[in-house]
Amino acid sequence: MLPSARAEGLAGDMLFQANSAHRDRTIHEKMKEQYAQGDRLIEKQWPHRIYN
Repeated sequence: MLPSARAEGLAGDMLFQANSAHRDRTIHEKMKEQYAQGDRLIEKQWPHRIYN
């Protein structure tokens, strides 16, 4: 493997890791918001529901 290609590959891996970490964080935020919406909806439908 050429040294320049290897350096490009390493930079690409680092960029990919940064992008995937950012994507995971945004997906996590969206999921948290969706769960919060679902909890509010459940509270509206069954206000006296008991959680374990």
